[in-house]
Amino acid sequence: ISSPRASPQLHRQRRGSCPGSALFARQECWTLERLASRARFGARRHVRGDARELSRHFPPAHFDFILLNGLLGFGLDSPEDAEAAYAGCWKSLRRGGMLLVGWNRLPKCARVFPRRTGTLARFRRHDFAPLGGFRHALSYLTWHKSAGSPPLRARRWNHVFDFYRKP
Repeated sequence: ISSPRASPQLHRQRRGSCPGSALFARQECWTLERLASRARFGARRHVRGDARELSRHFPPAHFDFILLNGLLGFGLDSPEDAEAAYAGCWKSLRRGGMLLVGWNRLPKCARVFPRRTGTLARFRRHDFAPLGGFRHALSYLTWHKSAGSPPLRARRWNHVFDFYRKP
């Protein structure tokens, strides 16, 4: 929720447009963001709201796919926040629907790393064959300006995607 990339993307198998990919061109795509200033990064179908209150904005079993990316530790800062978001995803996904959770392996996020407890335990891990399992980890460098010397410094990111399916 704290960055344009952190908004959950919500998909239904209907006509519409989804930002950024021909893969979803024939899908109905929704985005959810709590900050009005970030709506410009969302889909045409955009709701101003909080991921912890997802089921307040959509009826049960509305979506086939939910991407919950970059929220853990960046808006969903406690286990209770994460649990509320997972519960909303559970209610809003149809039976057989997929939940893709993207999260960073950073010390500040350790309290909210996805754990097989609460609502998340109700989902089944989904082995996504093209990526070789239910979990896919990426590691990459970015360059940042720092207040001191040297003017640029490298920062390593470890971003993980976990695939789940609602039985």
